Amino acid sequence: MNIQPLNQVSVGEPVRVVRITSLDTQLSNRLKQMNIRLGSSLKIMQLNDLEPLLVAIGDARVAINYELAGSIMVLRSTR
Repeated sequence: MNIQPLNQVSVGEPVRVVRITSLDTQLSNRLKQMNIRLGSSLKIMQLNDLEPLLVAIGDARVAINYELAGSIMVLRSTR
């Protein structure tokens, strides 16, 4: 099993959220509002460590700052 932070995933690679680390309640609630929770399927659409990541969640697109993306642990999806 190769778990890694979301900000280390290649663009276009489908992943699944398996853990969210070191978040306060406000950030955790924000991720839930963006439908990012355990089991969520994501795909990085744009990655640049100087700008927010553009992430696809189903048909939706959301921007997540690089540091926050580092606390979202993902596993390569086989779906």
